Amino acid sequence: MSESIILIGNGNVKENEFFGETIDSFDNVVRFNRFETKRYEKYIGEKTTHWILNKDLYEKGFFSKKLKGDLDVKRYVITGVTPNKNSNLKNITYVLGQNSKVFQDYKTIMGGDMIPTYKPDTGIVTILYFLDRYEKVYLYNFDFGKTKHYFDSQQPNMRHNWNYSKKIVEHFIEKGRIKILTKKKGDKNEKL
Repeated sequence: MSESIILIGNGNVKENEFFGETIDSFDNVVRFNRFETKRYEKYIGEKTTHWILNKDLYEKGFFSKKLKGDLDVKRYVITGVTPNKNSNLKNITYVLGQNSKVFQDYKTIMGGDMIPTYKPDTGIVTILYFLDRYEKVYLYNFDFGKTKHYFDSQQPNMRHNWNYSKKIVEHFIEKGRIKILTKKKGDKNEKL
């Protein structure tokens, strides 16, 4: 049996959805940038196996933040070019732009005019990266730039083309490669 993976976006937390235990049951839990779990455990869990940073936050030293189980947390930098590497940090993978095989296949299907004028968001590049490595990728709390981050009042970067990212995700949902963690009407929270 292959390992399961879920990527947790930083959209506003839905206070009636308690997915903490379900999220923590995945083999791999991927979190982004300035994420927080403290005070949000019942909604988004606390387990973190992969921590993704954009290049700007990496260069500001955000990987110095300590995490539970820190030695086992894999760290990734999503960037268009390889940034200056911090020699004090180990366990970092640099993911360069849109080098994903599944993205190249998607571009072929959708046409070359799908490329956004501003760099794609960290979330979509990360989704594509893990689609290259896992048969199925689960997502939770991605809202494609509609709400502020759940842990602060910062708006998402509106220079990103969120509709572009949403179309890519919808394409892979249709193909059965992406599943969205949702609450079924009348049921407990569960994996789809």
